[in-house]
Amino acid sequence: MHRLAAVEWRTAAEDLTGVVHGGSLSDDFVLHGFTSVGAAEVSVAPLEIEVIEAVAWDVADASLPEGASPDDLLGCQVSPDLGTGDPIDAEPCVRAFAVRCLTRAFRRPATRADVEQ
Repeated sequence: MHRLAAVEWRTAAEDLTGVVHGGSLSDDFVLHGFTSVGAAEVSVAPLEIEVIEAVAWDVADASLPEGASPDDLLGCQVSPDLGTGDPIDAEPCVRAFAVRCLTRAFRRPATRADVEQ
C-alpha cells in the first residue's frame, strides 16, 4: 500500500469531492528532503489507517448535503417515480457519473475499459 503525503491526500480529496479538508492527518515522513519519497518508504500503521479512514468519512459526509438522494449525487434520476412506479433505466445515468468520476480520479479521460470495471 502506498501512503499519500498529507498535501497529496488533501489535493485528491478536494479534486474528487470539492471538499477542502483542513483537519489533521498523520505527520509526513521526510526522506532525502521529500515527503513523497518518505511516504513511499514507510509502512502504514493500523492506527494511521483508522485516522485516514475517519477523515475520509468526514470528507464524504461534507461532500453530500443533508438529505441528498442518489439522484442528487448522480445528477440525474435513477430512483423510480413513486407516483407511477414506472421502472427507470439507470444505466446511462450511472455510466455518465462513472465517466465524470473516473476522469477526475485518473486525471485523464476515462476509457471504456475503465467504465466497464
